[in-house]
Amino acid sequence: MSHTHESLAVEFPVDGRVEPPMGDEDDPTWSKTALDARVADTRFVLDQLGSIARGHNPDAERDPLPRGLGRALDLSRVGMFGHSYGGFTAGETMVHDRRIDAGINVDGALSYGSGAERRPGEVVTRGLDRPFVLVGADFVDPATGGSSTRT
Repeated sequence: MSHTHESLAVEFPVDGRVEPPMGDEDDPTWSKTALDARVADTRFVLDQLGSIARGHNPDAERDPLPRGLGRALDLSRVGMFGHSYGGFTAGETMVHDRRIDAGINVDGALSYGSGAERRPGEVVTRGLDRPFVLVGADFVDPATGGSSTRT
């Protein structure tokens, strides 16, 4: 998924309009708004996949979908993974939508904002009752030779 005003550019298929990035990742209000939009986008995609599985075509221009696509979808087993803020989005979406059975966050935090303004997400404060994997790494600081953990 490309999220409007977050990705390098998002082009809309109907009119060809291109929207550039904007916003401040360090601003917790903007970060929370972006996260909420990502969760809503994910839930919308799940809704549309359900529509396709039921034999409907949600394409705005009514372009034909690949033959057999709906029958190929198994929405009884859905996983979601993402990198960085996408991984955070996976966890936050799982808090709000039980259709996602498992998730993975690759090298992403579970909070938004920065510094003293950093706030934990609901995935941290409420937790999950389904599998969720956090993948991070240790990095060696070239200046000090010490290691630091990034999650």
